[in-house]
Amino acid sequence: MTIGETPSDVSFLYLKNSQVSALSVASMPKVREALGLKDPKMVIRLMPCRFGTAFWSAYGKCYHRRFPTKKVPEVNSDAMEVTEHQLLLLAKEVILPLALRTHALVIGTEMCELVSAFARVSAPVRRQLGEACPFRLLIFARTPYFHVRSKDPGSAAQQVRAVNQVWNSLDDEVMEAALRTRFGDDVAFWPQAEFPPGDYAMIMTECVQSKDRKMVVETESNLQNDFISDLAKHLPVIVLQTYGSERVSTTI
Repeated sequence: MTIGETPSDVSFLYLKNSQVSALSVASMPKVREALGLKDPKMVIRLMPCRFGTAFWSAYGKCYHRRFPTKKVPEVNSDAMEVTEHQLLLLAKEVILPLALRTHALVIGTEMCELVSAFARVSAPVRRQLGEACPFRLLIFARTPYFHVRSKDPGSAAQQVRAVNQVWNSLDDEVMEAALRTRFGDDVAFWPQAEFPPGDYAMIMTECVQSKDRKMVVETESNLQNDFISDLAKHLPVIVLQTYGSERVSTTI
């Protein structure tokens, strides 16, 4: 699959809310097996790094104009470019060498600048090493943020959804009702997240209650916590947080 102009390899697992509810911490090894994730020797957890290009590219220009004060923490585009370059250096010179040495599983979320940076710098290494590559990148994602792009012909989200029976059987009416409740009636203000280029595995969760037609993003965070808790029983876990705290974006 090509994302943008970059050849990419994505191992994808879609889980409905009912499937996530049925999973316990003891079930996590089966989830790793379903994605073809080998047993790592360390976990590197990248905390959500919001408000960079990976985040704002998922929202239209009208959203930026309506909520100009949400574009933080940088004060202008030049400062944002400097920060993004620093994150690329962090991913290339610190996280990637550590992941190679420790056979790490690197875990992050969608619309995260640090995850996007690591995916960019690690993809050539994974392609070069092939099956011998000692690390993997795993991204946890929430369906509502990808829904709009999944209906856009030619997008990576649309390509992945078309071949995944569970995601493709999703009731669009229920999903769009939940998006209207959260983001308003104007589709221009809905998130339009896209798959980042690179070589990685992704677990996407439904995150919508069919009965109430509301988003429940806690489904993804609970699954991610259980997934890491299982690994933390016998592996060291390093947590890395940079800028763009999730707390700032509680209304987004």
